[in-house]
Amino acid sequence: MIALKLAILKHLPVLVFDPDKDWDPEDAAITSIYFDNEDLDLYLGRLEKTEGAQAIRLRWYGGMGVKQVFVERKTHREDWTGEKSVKARFPIKEHQVNEYLRGDLNMGEIFETEGKKKGKKQSDIDNNTKLAREVQEAVKQKHLQPVMRTFYNRTAFQLPGDARVRISLDTNLTLVREDNWDGRTKSGDNWRRMDIGVDWPFDQLKPEDIHRFPYGVLEVKLQTQAGQQPPEWAKELVSSHLVEAVPKFSKFIHGCATLLSERVPLVPFWLPQMDVSILKPQSASKKAAIITRPQGSDRPSATVSSTSTPAAKTPEEGRSAINYTEPLSDDEDDEPHEADGQLRAIGKNEGLIAGLPEDMAEEAKEARARKEAENQEALAAGGQSNDQAKSSGPQFAKLTPQNLERLLKAKYENDAQAKKDIAAHDADTGAPADPSASGVTINATEYVERFHAPKGKLVSVPIRIEPKVYFANERTFLAWVEFSVLLSAIGIGLMNFTPKRDAAGLAAGISFTIVALLCIAYAGARFVWRALKIRKRQGVKYHDAYGPTVLCAMLLAAVILNFIWRAKEGPSHARN
Repeated sequence: MIALKLAILKHLPVLVFDPDKDWDPEDAAITSIYFDNEDLDLYLGRLEKTEGAQAIRLRWYGGMGVKQVFVERKTHREDWTGEKSVKARFPIKEHQVNEYLRGDLNMGEIFETEGKKKGKKQSDIDNNTKLAREVQEAVKQKHLQPVMRTFYNRTAFQLPGDARVRISLDTNLTLVREDNWDGRTKSGDNWRRMDIGVDWPFDQLKPEDIHRFPYGVLEVKLQTQAGQQPPEWAKELVSSHLVEAVPKFSKFIHGCATLLSERVPLVPFWLPQMDVSILKPQSASKKAAIITRPQGSDRPSATVSSTSTPAAKTPEEGRSAINYTEPLSDDEDDEPHEADGQLRAIGKNEGLIAGLPEDMAEEAKEARARKEAENQEALAAGGQSNDQAKSSGPQFAKLTPQNLERLLKAKYENDAQAKKDIAAHDADTGAPADPSASGVTINATEYVERFHAPKGKLVSVPIRIEPKVYFANERTFLAWVEFSVLLSAIGIGLMNFTPKRDAAGLAAGISFTIVALLCIAYAGARFVWRALKIRKRQGVKYHDAYGPTVLCAMLLAAVILNFIWRAKEGPSHARN
Protein backbone atom coordinates (compact mmCIF):
# COMPACT_ATOMS: atom_id res chain seq x y z
CA MET A 1 0.00 0.00 0.00
CA ILE A 2 2.89 2.35 0.75
CA ALA A 3 4.29 1.98 -2.76
CA LEU A 4 0.87 2.71 -4.24
CA LYS A 5 0.35 5.85 -2.16
CA LEU A 6 3.81 7.13 -3.05
CA ALA A 7 3.19 6.55 -6.74
CA ILE A 8 0.00 8.63 -6.54
CA LEU A 9 1.47 11.34 -4.32
CA LYS A 10 4.17 12.00 -6.92
CA HIS A 11 1.46 13.35 -9.21
CA LEU A 12 -1.55 14.37 -7.09
CA PRO A 13 -1.79 16.02 -3.66
CA VAL A 14 -4.01 14.89 -0.80
CA LEU A 15 -7.17 16.99 -0.59
CA VAL A 16 -9.04 17.85 2.61
CA PHE A 17 -12.14 19.81 3.53
CA ASP A 18 -10.53 22.33 5.86
CA PRO A 19 -6.74 22.83 5.52
CA ASP A 20 -6.61 24.98 8.66
CA LYS A 21 -8.01 22.24 10.88
CA ASP A 22 -5.61 19.83 12.53
CA TRP A 23 -6.09 16.46 10.91
CA ASP A 24 -7.83 13.80 12.97
CA PRO A 25 -8.17 10.12 11.97
CA GLU A 26 -11.94 10.47 12.32
CA ASP A 27 -11.92 12.93 9.42
CA ALA A 28 -11.16 10.10 6.98
CA ALA A 29 -13.80 7.71 8.37
CA ILE A 30 -16.84 6.89 6.23
CA THR A 31 -19.52 4.58 7.61
CA SER A 32 -22.67 3.27 5.90
CA ILE A 33 -25.59 1.20 7.15
CA TYR A 34 -27.27 -0.83 4.39
CA PHE A 35 -30.88 -1.91 4.70
CA ASP A 36 -32.53 -5.11 3.43
CA ASN A 37 -35.13 -7.67 4.44
CA GLU A 38 -34.78 -11.27 5.57
CA ASP A 39 -35.11 -12.51 1.98
CA LEU A 40 -32.25 -10.18 0.95
CA ASP A 41 -34.27 -8.83 -1.98
CA LEU A 42 -32.12 -5.70 -2.32
CA TYR A 43 -28.93 -7.77 -2.23
CA LEU A 44 -30.15 -10.08 -5.01
CA GLY A 45 -31.40 -7.16 -7.09
CA ARG A 46 -28.08 -5.36 -6.91
CA LEU A 47 -26.12 -8.55 -7.51
CA GLU A 48 -28.09 -9.59 -10.59
CA LYS A 49 -28.29 -5.99 -11.86
CA THR A 50 -32.03 -6.17 -12.49
CA GLU A 51 -33.69 -3.09 -13.95
CA GLY A 52 -34.80 -0.74 -11.19
CA ALA A 53 -32.85 -2.56 -8.44
CA GLN A 54 -32.32 -0.31 -5.44
CA ALA A 55 -29.87 0.04 -2.57
CA ILE A 56 -30.88 2.02 0.50
CA ARG A 57 -28.30 3.12 3.04
CA LEU A 58 -27.63 5.67 5.77
CA ARG A 59 -24.17 7.23 5.67
CA TRP A 60 -22.20 9.58 7.85
CA TYR A 61 -18.70 11.06 7.74
CA GLY A 62 -16.54 11.08 10.84
CA GLY A 63 -17.10 9.62 14.28
CA MET A 64 -20.24 8.52 16.10
CA GLY A 65 -20.82 12.03 17.41
CA VAL A 66 -21.81 13.58 14.08
CA LYS A 67 -25.23 15.20 14.07
CA GLN A 68 -26.02 14.87 10.35
CA VAL A 69 -26.71 11.63 8.50
CA PHE A 70 -27.44 11.16 4.81
CA VAL A 71 -30.21 8.89 3.58
CA GLU A 72 -29.20 7.62 0.14
CA ARG A 73 -30.97 5.55 -2.49
CA LYS A 74 -29.24 4.09 -5.53
CA THR A 75 -31.34 2.92 -8.46
CA HIS A 76 -29.83 0.73 -11.17
CA ARG A 77 -30.83 1.43 -14.78
CA GLU A 78 -30.01 -0.83 -17.71
CA ASP A 79 -28.12 0.78 -20.58
CA TRP A 80 -30.85 -0.05 -23.08
CA THR A 81 -33.31 2.20 -21.23
CA GLY A 82 -31.28 5.25 -22.24
CA GLU A 83 -31.09 6.28 -18.57
CA LYS A 84 -28.19 6.26 -16.15
CA SER A 85 -28.08 4.74 -12.72
CA VAL A 86 -28.78 7.48 -10.20
CA LYS A 87 -27.94 8.11 -6.58
CA ALA A 88 -30.17 10.52 -4.69
CA ARG A 89 -29.87 11.55 -1.08
CA PHE A 90 -31.08 13.96 1.56
CA PRO A 91 -29.74 14.98 5.00
CA ILE A 92 -31.45 14.17 8.27
CA LYS A 93 -30.61 14.79 11.91
CA GLU A 94 -29.24 11.74 13.68
CA HIS A 95 -31.81 11.86 16.47
CA GLN A 96 -34.65 11.87 13.89
CA VAL A 97 -33.61 8.72 12.02
CA ASN A 98 -35.55 6.16 14.08
CA GLU A 99 -38.70 8.26 14.01
CA TYR A 100 -38.37 8.69 10.25
CA LEU A 101 -37.85 4.97 9.61
CA ARG A 102 -40.94 4.13 11.70
CA GLY A 103 -42.97 6.45 9.47
CA ASP A 104 -43.79 8.89 12.27
CA LEU A 105 -41.84 11.84 10.88
CA ASN A 106 -42.92 13.96 7.93
CA MET A 107 -39.72 15.15 6.28
CA GLY A 108 -41.65 17.40 3.88
CA GLU A 109 -42.42 19.92 6.58
CA ILE A 110 -38.81 19.95 7.72
CA PHE A 111 -37.53 20.48 4.17
CA GLU A 112 -40.00 23.34 3.65
CA THR A 113 -38.95 25.09 6.84
CA GLU A 114 -35.20 24.67 6.37
CA GLY A 115 -35.40 25.36 2.64
CA LYS A 116 -37.01 28.75 3.16
CA LYS A 117 -34.39 29.68 5.74
CA LYS A 118 -31.51 28.73 3.43
CA GLY A 119 -33.12 30.08 0.27
CA LYS A 120 -33.24 26.75 -1.55
CA LYS A 121 -35.13 26.27 -4.79
CA GLN A 122 -38.63 24.87 -4.51
CA SER A 123 -37.73 22.15 -7.00
CA ASP A 124 -34.95 20.91 -4.71
CA ILE A 125 -37.32 20.91 -1.75
CA ASP A 126 -39.91 18.93 -3.73
CA ASN A 127 -37.31 16.41 -4.91
CA ASN A 128 -36.08 15.81 -1.36
CA THR A 129 -39.64 15.46 -0.10
CA LYS A 130 -40.47 12.94 -2.83
CA LEU A 131 -37.33 10.94 -2.16
CA ALA A 132 -37.91 10.88 1.60
CA ARG A 133 -41.49 9.67 1.10
CA GLU A 134 -40.47 6.92 -1.35
CA VAL A 135 -37.69 5.63 0.91
CA GLN A 136 -40.05 5.67 3.87
CA GLU A 137 -42.63 3.66 1.92
CA ALA A 138 -39.99 1.17 0.72
CA VAL A 139 -38.81 0.55 4.29
CA LYS A 140 -42.38 -0.14 5.39
CA GLN A 141 -43.59 -2.20 2.42
CA LYS A 142 -40.45 -4.31 1.98
CA HIS A 143 -39.85 -4.69 5.74
CA LEU A 144 -36.36 -3.27 5.47
CA GLN A 145 -34.05 -3.19 8.47
CA PRO A 146 -30.34 -2.57 9.09
CA VAL A 147 -28.33 -5.51 7.77
CA MET A 148 -24.73 -4.55 6.96
CA ARG A 149 -22.27 -1.86 8.03
CA THR A 150 -19.32 -0.80 5.93
CA PHE A 151 -16.48 1.18 7.47
CA TYR A 152 -13.32 2.48 5.81
CA ASN A 153 -10.85 5.36 5.85
CA ARG A 154 -10.73 7.31 2.61
CA THR A 155 -7.79 9.26 1.21
CA ALA A 156 -8.61 11.52 -1.74
CA PHE A 157 -5.98 12.59 -4.28
CA GLN A 158 -6.77 15.43 -6.68
CA LEU A 159 -5.48 18.75 -7.91
CA PRO A 160 -7.67 21.52 -6.45
CA GLY A 161 -10.23 22.63 -9.03
CA ASP A 162 -9.04 20.05 -11.56
CA ALA A 163 -11.33 17.05 -12.06
CA ARG A 164 -9.41 15.43 -14.91
CA VAL A 165 -7.90 12.84 -12.58
CA ARG A 166 -9.51 11.97 -9.25
CA ILE A 167 -8.28 9.08 -7.15
CA SER A 168 -9.71 7.72 -3.93
CA LEU A 169 -8.12 5.01 -1.82
CA ASP A 170 -10.18 3.24 0.84
CA THR A 171 -8.25 1.40 3.51
CA ASN A 172 -9.17 -0.54 6.65
CA LEU A 173 -12.36 -1.67 4.91
CA THR A 174 -14.44 -3.55 7.48
CA LEU A 175 -17.85 -5.19 7.09
CA VAL A 176 -20.02 -5.70 10.18
CA ARG A 177 -23.39 -7.41 10.67
CA GLU A 178 -26.17 -5.16 11.90
CA ASP A 179 -29.08 -7.63 11.78
CA ASN A 180 -30.71 -9.50 14.68
CA TRP A 181 -31.53 -12.64 12.69
CA ASP A 182 -29.33 -15.08 14.59
CA GLY A 183 -31.09 -14.46 17.89
CA ARG A 184 -28.44 -12.05 19.18
CA THR A 185 -29.31 -8.38 19.54
CA LYS A 186 -26.98 -6.14 17.56
CA SER A 187 -28.76 -3.00 16.43
CA GLY A 188 -31.99 -3.91 18.23
CA ASP A 189 -34.70 -1.33 17.58
CA ASN A 190 -32.11 1.30 16.75
CA TRP A 191 -31.03 2.09 13.17
CA ARG A 192 -27.41 1.13 13.95
CA ARG A 193 -25.52 -0.82 16.57
CA MET A 194 -23.87 1.32 19.23
CA ASP A 195 -21.18 -1.03 20.54
CA ILE A 196 -18.66 0.14 17.90
CA GLY A 197 -17.72 3.45 16.37
CA VAL A 198 -14.66 4.22 14.31
CA ASP A 199 -12.25 2.37 16.60
CA TRP A 200 -10.86 0.08 13.93
CA PRO A 201 -10.09 -2.89 13.99
CA PHE A 202 -13.12 -3.42 16.28
CA ASP A 203 -11.54 -6.17 18.36
CA GLN A 204 -14.55 -6.20 20.70
CA LEU A 205 -16.76 -7.87 18.06
CA LYS A 206 -17.25 -11.60 17.70
CA PRO A 207 -15.55 -13.17 14.65
CA GLU A 208 -18.89 -14.17 13.09
CA ASP A 209 -20.02 -10.51 13.10
CA ILE A 210 -17.05 -8.96 11.30
CA HIS A 211 -15.04 -9.35 8.11
CA ARG A 212 -11.86 -7.34 7.65
CA PHE A 213 -11.27 -6.94 3.93
CA PRO A 214 -7.67 -7.94 3.17
CA TYR A 215 -7.10 -5.27 0.49
CA GLY A 216 -7.66 -1.60 -0.11
CA VAL A 217 -10.08 -0.30 -2.73
CA LEU A 218 -8.66 2.10 -5.29
CA GLU A 219 -10.90 4.06 -7.64
CA VAL A 220 -9.54 6.16 -10.49
CA LYS A 221 -11.95 8.58 -12.16
CA LEU A 222 -10.90 10.26 -15.39
CA GLN A 223 -12.52 13.10 -17.29
CA THR A 224 -10.95 13.48 -20.73
CA GLN A 225 -12.15 15.28 -23.81
CA ALA A 226 -12.85 13.57 -27.13
CA GLY A 227 -9.64 12.32 -28.67
CA GLN A 228 -7.64 12.91 -25.49
CA GLN A 229 -5.83 10.10 -23.73
CA PRO A 230 -5.55 9.74 -19.95
CA PRO A 231 -2.24 10.85 -18.40
CA GLU A 232 0.53 8.35 -19.00
CA TRP A 233 1.26 7.95 -15.30
CA ALA A 234 -2.38 7.06 -14.58
CA LYS A 235 -2.30 4.32 -17.22
CA GLU A 236 0.94 3.01 -15.76
CA LEU A 237 -0.60 3.01 -12.29
CA VAL A 238 -3.69 0.95 -13.13
CA SER A 239 -1.66 -1.48 -15.25
CA SER A 240 1.01 -1.96 -12.62
CA HIS A 241 1.56 -4.99 -10.38
CA LEU A 242 0.16 -3.07 -7.41
CA VAL A 243 -3.50 -3.22 -8.38
CA GLU A 244 -6.10 -5.71 -9.64
CA ALA A 245 -9.26 -4.82 -11.56
CA VAL A 246 -12.59 -5.84 -10.03
CA PRO A 247 -15.31 -4.11 -12.09
CA LYS A 248 -18.53 -3.23 -10.25
CA PHE A 249 -17.13 -4.28 -6.89
CA SER A 250 -19.64 -3.63 -4.11
CA LYS A 251 -18.82 -3.46 -0.43
CA PHE A 252 -22.43 -4.23 0.53
CA ILE A 253 -22.61 -7.30 -1.74
CA HIS A 254 -19.26 -8.58 -0.52
CA GLY A 255 -20.32 -8.15 3.10
CA CYS A 256 -23.58 -10.05 2.66
CA ALA A 257 -21.93 -12.85 0.68
CA THR A 258 -19.26 -13.22 3.36
CA LEU A 259 -21.13 -12.74 6.64
CA LEU A 260 -24.60 -13.97 5.61
CA SER A 261 -23.42 -16.94 3.56
CA GLU A 262 -26.13 -19.21 4.98
CA ARG A 263 -28.83 -16.91 3.58
CA VAL A 264 -27.51 -16.00 0.13
CA PRO A 265 -28.11 -18.38 -2.81
CA LEU A 266 -25.89 -16.33 -5.15
CA VAL A 267 -22.41 -14.95 -4.58
CA PRO A 268 -20.54 -12.31 -6.66
CA PHE A 269 -18.08 -13.40 -9.32
CA TRP A 270 -15.05 -12.12 -7.40
CA LEU A 271 -15.75 -14.04 -4.18
CA PRO A 272 -14.38 -17.46 -5.33
CA GLN A 273 -11.12 -15.73 -6.26
CA MET A 274 -10.56 -14.05 -2.89
CA ASP A 275 -8.27 -16.90 -1.82
CA VAL A 276 -6.09 -16.32 -4.90
CA SER A 277 -3.35 -13.79 -4.26
CA ILE A 278 -3.50 -10.75 -6.53
CA LEU A 279 0.24 -10.25 -6.20
CA LYS A 280 1.76 -10.08 -9.68
CA PRO A 281 5.40 -9.94 -10.75
CA GLN A 282 6.60 -6.47 -11.52
CA SER A 283 6.43 -5.68 -15.24
CA ALA A 284 9.61 -5.57 -17.29
CA SER A 285 8.44 -2.36 -18.87
CA LYS A 286 10.68 0.60 -18.12
CA LYS A 287 7.60 2.78 -17.87
CA ALA A 288 6.52 1.04 -14.68
CA ALA A 289 9.91 1.54 -13.06
CA ILE A 290 8.65 4.53 -11.08
CA ILE A 291 6.46 2.21 -9.06
CA THR A 292 8.43 0.02 -6.71
CA ARG A 293 7.41 -2.19 -3.85
CA PRO A 294 9.47 -1.47 -0.72
CA GLN A 295 10.51 -4.40 1.42
CA GLY A 296 7.95 -5.09 4.09
CA SER A 297 5.14 -3.12 2.45
CA ASP A 298 1.65 -4.30 3.16
CA ARG A 299 -0.83 -5.83 0.75
CA PRO A 300 -1.73 -4.18 -2.53
CA SER A 301 -5.06 -2.71 -3.45
CA ALA A 302 -7.91 -4.17 -5.39
CA THR A 303 -8.76 -1.50 -7.91
CA VAL A 304 -12.11 -0.40 -9.23
CA SER A 305 -10.92 2.09 -11.79
CA SER A 306 -12.06 3.90 -14.88
CA THR A 307 -9.39 2.01 -16.78
CA SER A 308 -9.65 -1.76 -16.45
CA THR A 309 -6.58 -3.91 -15.85
CA PRO A 310 -5.84 -7.62 -16.28
CA ALA A 311 -7.40 -9.91 -13.72
CA ALA A 312 -5.62 -12.41 -11.50
CA LYS A 313 -4.59 -15.66 -13.16
CA THR A 314 -5.13 -19.15 -11.91
CA PRO A 315 -3.66 -22.05 -13.86
CA GLU A 316 -6.81 -24.15 -13.95
CA GLU A 317 -9.18 -21.49 -15.23
CA GLY A 318 -9.76 -20.38 -18.81
CA ARG A 319 -9.65 -16.76 -19.94
CA SER A 320 -11.40 -14.51 -22.38
CA ALA A 321 -10.58 -10.84 -22.96
CA ILE A 322 -13.48 -8.44 -23.42
CA ASN A 323 -14.10 -4.76 -22.91
CA TYR A 324 -16.02 -3.68 -19.84
CA THR A 325 -17.89 -0.41 -20.08
CA GLU A 326 -19.05 0.09 -16.49
CA PRO A 327 -15.89 0.18 -14.43
CA LEU A 328 -17.01 2.32 -11.52
CA SER A 329 -17.50 0.89 -8.09
CA ASP A 330 -21.06 -0.22 -7.48
CA ASP A 331 -21.04 1.55 -4.11
CA GLU A 332 -19.69 4.99 -4.80
CA ASP A 333 -20.15 6.74 -8.17
CA ASP A 334 -19.97 10.36 -6.96
CA GLU A 335 -19.05 10.88 -3.36
CA PRO A 336 -20.66 13.83 -1.58
CA HIS A 337 -17.23 15.29 -0.80
CA GLU A 338 -16.63 15.51 -4.54
CA ALA A 339 -20.18 16.36 -5.58
CA ASP A 340 -20.51 19.15 -3.05
CA GLY A 341 -17.07 20.57 -3.73
CA GLN A 342 -16.00 20.05 -0.12
CA LEU A 343 -12.56 18.69 -0.97
CA ARG A 344 -11.06 21.96 -2.08
CA ALA A 345 -7.62 22.38 -0.48
CA ILE A 346 -4.35 20.53 -0.08
CA GLY A 347 -3.76 19.15 3.38
CA LYS A 348 -1.00 20.61 5.51
CA ASN A 349 0.57 17.26 6.34
CA GLU A 350 -0.07 15.02 3.36
CA GLY A 351 2.15 12.26 4.67
CA LEU A 352 0.27 12.02 7.95
CA ILE A 353 -3.12 12.02 6.21
CA ALA A 354 -2.03 9.35 3.71
CA GLY A 355 -0.38 7.26 6.39
CA LEU A 356 3.12 7.53 4.90
CA PRO A 357 6.52 7.93 6.55
CA GLU A 358 7.49 11.59 6.62
CA ASP A 359 10.70 11.20 4.61
CA MET A 360 8.98 9.22 1.84
CA ALA A 361 6.12 11.72 1.66
CA GLU A 362 8.55 14.65 1.37
CA GLU A 363 10.42 12.91 -1.43
CA ALA A 364 7.18 12.33 -3.32
CA LYS A 365 6.10 15.96 -2.83
CA GLU A 366 9.45 17.18 -4.14
CA ALA A 367 9.05 15.01 -7.24
CA ARG A 368 5.57 16.47 -7.76
CA ALA A 369 6.89 20.01 -7.34
CA ARG A 370 9.61 19.41 -9.93
CA LYS A 371 7.07 18.04 -12.35
CA GLU A 372 4.77 21.05 -11.84
CA ALA A 373 7.70 23.41 -12.40
CA GLU A 374 8.58 21.65 -15.65
CA ASN A 375 4.98 21.88 -16.82
CA GLN A 376 4.84 25.59 -16.01
CA GLU A 377 8.07 26.21 -17.94
CA ALA A 378 6.70 24.31 -20.94
CA LEU A 379 3.47 26.33 -20.85
CA ALA A 380 5.36 29.60 -20.45
CA ALA A 381 7.40 28.74 -23.55
CA GLY A 382 4.15 28.55 -25.52
CA GLY A 383 4.01 24.77 -25.79
CA GLN A 384 2.19 21.98 -23.98
CA SER A 385 2.94 20.63 -20.58
CA ASN A 386 4.63 17.27 -20.39
CA ASP A 387 1.38 15.57 -19.37
CA GLN A 388 -0.54 17.22 -22.18
CA ALA A 389 2.10 16.26 -24.74
CA LYS A 390 2.00 12.63 -23.63
CA SER A 391 -1.75 12.24 -23.20
CA SER A 392 -3.29 14.56 -25.73
CA GLY A 393 -4.60 13.37 -29.03
CA PRO A 394 -5.76 15.55 -31.93
CA GLN A 395 -8.15 18.26 -30.77
CA PHE A 396 -10.75 19.57 -33.21
CA ALA A 397 -13.23 22.37 -32.85
CA LYS A 398 -15.79 20.59 -35.06
CA LEU A 399 -16.42 16.93 -35.73
CA THR A 400 -16.33 17.13 -39.53
CA PRO A 401 -15.68 14.08 -41.75
CA GLN A 402 -12.15 15.34 -42.43
CA ASN A 403 -11.39 15.77 -38.74
CA LEU A 404 -12.88 12.38 -37.95
CA GLU A 405 -10.65 10.80 -40.60
CA ARG A 406 -7.60 12.50 -39.05
CA LEU A 407 -8.65 11.33 -35.58
CA LEU A 408 -8.97 7.69 -36.68
CA LYS A 409 -5.68 7.90 -38.56
CA ALA A 410 -3.92 9.16 -35.43
CA LYS A 411 -5.44 6.32 -33.41
CA TYR A 412 -4.23 3.68 -35.85
CA GLU A 413 -0.76 5.20 -35.87
CA ASN A 414 -0.63 5.08 -32.07
CA ASP A 415 -1.77 1.44 -32.02
CA ALA A 416 0.77 0.50 -34.70
CA GLN A 417 3.56 2.18 -32.74
CA ALA A 418 2.51 0.36 -29.56
CA LYS A 419 2.62 -2.98 -31.37
CA LYS A 420 6.10 -2.16 -32.68
CA ASP A 421 7.19 -1.48 -29.10
CA ILE A 422 5.91 -4.90 -28.03
CA ALA A 423 7.69 -6.59 -30.95
CA ALA A 424 10.91 -4.78 -30.05
CA HIS A 425 10.55 -5.90 -26.44
CA ASP A 426 10.07 -9.51 -27.57
CA ALA A 427 13.22 -9.30 -29.72
CA ASP A 428 15.29 -7.84 -26.89
CA THR A 429 14.16 -10.12 -24.09
CA GLY A 430 13.16 -13.25 -25.96
CA ALA A 431 9.95 -13.38 -23.93
CA PRO A 432 6.45 -12.11 -24.66
CA ALA A 433 5.93 -8.57 -23.48
CA ASP A 434 3.24 -7.55 -21.08
CA PRO A 435 0.78 -5.67 -23.34
CA SER A 436 -0.87 -3.88 -20.43
CA ALA A 437 2.44 -2.20 -19.60
CA SER A 438 2.67 -0.58 -23.02
CA GLY A 439 -0.85 0.74 -23.01
CA VAL A 440 -2.15 -1.45 -25.86
CA THR A 441 -4.67 -3.43 -23.86
CA ILE A 442 -5.26 -1.05 -21.02
CA ASN A 443 -9.02 -1.15 -21.66
CA ALA A 444 -9.23 -4.94 -21.77
CA THR A 445 -10.19 -7.04 -18.79
CA GLU A 446 -9.55 -10.75 -18.60
CA TYR A 447 -12.47 -12.71 -17.22
CA VAL A 448 -12.41 -16.15 -15.71
CA GLU A 449 -14.65 -18.52 -17.65
CA ARG A 450 -14.86 -21.22 -14.98
CA PHE A 451 -15.84 -20.30 -11.44
CA HIS A 452 -15.61 -22.66 -8.52
CA ALA A 453 -18.49 -21.59 -6.30
CA PRO A 454 -18.64 -22.43 -2.62
CA LYS A 455 -20.52 -25.62 -1.86
CA GLY A 456 -24.27 -25.14 -2.25
CA LYS A 457 -23.91 -21.69 -3.89
CA LEU A 458 -24.15 -20.31 -7.39
CA VAL A 459 -21.86 -17.61 -8.78
CA SER A 460 -23.58 -14.57 -10.26
CA VAL A 461 -21.69 -13.49 -13.38
CA PRO A 462 -22.52 -10.06 -14.84
CA ILE A 463 -24.69 -10.64 -17.93
CA ARG A 464 -26.13 -7.81 -19.96
CA ILE A 465 -29.73 -8.45 -21.08
CA GLU A 466 -31.45 -6.04 -23.46
CA PRO A 467 -34.95 -6.14 -25.01
CA LYS A 468 -33.43 -7.09 -28.37
CA VAL A 469 -32.31 -10.38 -26.80
CA TYR A 470 -35.95 -11.34 -26.18
CA PHE A 471 -36.89 -10.15 -29.66
CA ALA A 472 -34.10 -12.24 -31.19
CA ASN A 473 -35.47 -15.31 -29.42
CA GLU A 474 -38.94 -14.55 -30.78
CA ARG A 475 -37.64 -13.99 -34.31
CA THR A 476 -35.83 -17.33 -34.24
CA PHE A 477 -38.99 -19.09 -33.07
CA LEU A 478 -41.13 -17.42 -35.73
CA ALA A 479 -38.61 -18.38 -38.44
CA TRP A 480 -38.86 -22.03 -37.42
CA VAL A 481 -42.65 -21.85 -37.29
CA GLU A 482 -42.80 -20.23 -40.72
CA PHE A 483 -40.76 -23.03 -42.26
CA SER A 484 -42.76 -25.68 -40.37
CA VAL A 485 -46.09 -24.27 -41.59
CA LEU A 486 -44.82 -24.30 -45.17
CA LEU A 487 -43.65 -27.89 -44.77
CA SER A 488 -46.93 -28.96 -43.17
CA ALA A 489 -48.87 -27.34 -46.01
CA ILE A 490 -46.92 -29.49 -48.49
CA GLY A 491 -47.59 -32.62 -46.46
CA ILE A 492 -51.30 -31.91 -45.99
CA GLY A 493 -51.61 -31.07 -49.68
CA LEU A 494 -50.07 -34.41 -50.65
CA MET A 495 -52.43 -36.29 -48.34
CA ASN A 496 -55.53 -34.45 -49.57
CA PHE A 497 -54.88 -34.51 -53.32
CA THR A 498 -53.17 -37.89 -53.69
CA PRO A 499 -55.42 -40.74 -54.97
CA LYS A 500 -56.38 -43.30 -52.37
CA ARG A 501 -54.59 -46.07 -54.24
CA ASP A 502 -51.33 -44.05 -54.29
CA ALA A 503 -49.66 -45.43 -51.14
CA ALA A 504 -46.37 -43.70 -51.91
CA GLY A 505 -48.03 -40.31 -52.16
CA LEU A 506 -49.86 -40.82 -48.87
CA ALA A 507 -46.65 -41.96 -47.16
CA ALA A 508 -44.80 -38.91 -48.47
CA GLY A 509 -47.53 -36.57 -47.23
CA ILE A 510 -47.55 -38.23 -43.81
CA SER A 511 -43.74 -38.09 -43.52
CA PHE A 512 -43.59 -34.38 -44.39
CA THR A 513 -46.43 -33.62 -41.94
CA ILE A 514 -44.69 -35.52 -39.13
CA VAL A 515 -41.45 -33.63 -39.79
CA ALA A 516 -43.37 -30.32 -39.69
CA LEU A 517 -45.07 -31.19 -36.39
CA LEU A 518 -41.77 -32.24 -34.83
CA CYS A 519 -40.19 -28.97 -35.96
CA ILE A 520 -43.00 -26.93 -34.38
CA ALA A 521 -42.73 -28.87 -31.10
CA TYR A 522 -38.93 -28.53 -31.05
CA ALA A 523 -39.05 -24.79 -31.85
CA GLY A 524 -41.60 -24.19 -29.09
CA ALA A 525 -39.59 -26.11 -26.51
CA ARG A 526 -36.39 -24.34 -27.53
CA PHE A 527 -38.12 -20.93 -27.34
CA VAL A 528 -39.44 -21.58 -23.83
CA TRP A 529 -36.03 -22.87 -22.65
CA ARG A 530 -34.22 -19.82 -23.99
CA ALA A 531 -36.82 -17.40 -22.56
CA LEU A 532 -36.48 -18.92 -19.08
CA LYS A 533 -32.68 -18.83 -19.19
CA ILE A 534 -32.69 -15.21 -20.40
CA ARG A 535 -35.14 -14.22 -17.68
CA LYS A 536 -32.91 -15.84 -15.07
CA ARG A 537 -29.87 -14.16 -16.67
CA GLN A 538 -27.98 -17.44 -16.87
CA GLY A 539 -24.78 -17.56 -18.85
CA VAL A 540 -25.50 -20.65 -20.97
CA LYS A 541 -24.88 -21.37 -24.65
CA TYR A 542 -27.95 -20.17 -26.52
CA HIS A 543 -26.64 -21.28 -29.90
CA ASP A 544 -28.51 -24.26 -31.35
CA ALA A 545 -25.78 -26.53 -32.67
CA TYR A 546 -27.92 -29.60 -33.45
CA GLY A 547 -31.46 -28.48 -34.30
CA PRO A 548 -30.85 -27.29 -37.90
CA THR A 549 -28.70 -30.34 -38.63
CA VAL A 550 -31.36 -32.77 -37.38
CA LEU A 551 -34.04 -30.89 -39.36
CA CYS A 552 -32.04 -31.16 -42.59
CA ALA A 553 -31.41 -34.87 -41.93
CA MET A 554 -35.12 -35.51 -41.39
CA LEU A 555 -36.07 -33.67 -44.58
CA LEU A 556 -33.43 -35.53 -46.55
CA ALA A 557 -34.70 -38.84 -45.18
CA ALA A 558 -38.30 -37.97 -46.14
CA VAL A 559 -37.29 -37.05 -49.68
CA ILE A 560 -35.15 -40.19 -50.12
CA LEU A 561 -37.96 -42.42 -48.84
CA ASN A 562 -40.37 -40.75 -51.26
CA PHE A 563 -38.06 -41.56 -54.20
CA ILE A 564 -37.61 -45.18 -52.97
CA TRP A 565 -41.36 -45.72 -52.70
CA ARG A 566 -41.93 -44.30 -56.16
CA ALA A 567 -39.17 -46.43 -57.63
CA LYS A 568 -40.62 -49.61 -56.12
CA GLU A 569 -44.07 -48.92 -57.61
CA GLY A 570 -42.65 -48.86 -61.16
CA PRO A 571 -43.81 -47.08 -64.34
CA SER A 572 -47.04 -49.08 -64.67
CA HIS A 573 -48.47 -47.54 -61.54
CA ALA A 574 -47.54 -44.10 -62.80
CA ARG A 575 -49.57 -44.67 -66.01
CA ASN A 576 -52.59 -45.79 -64.04
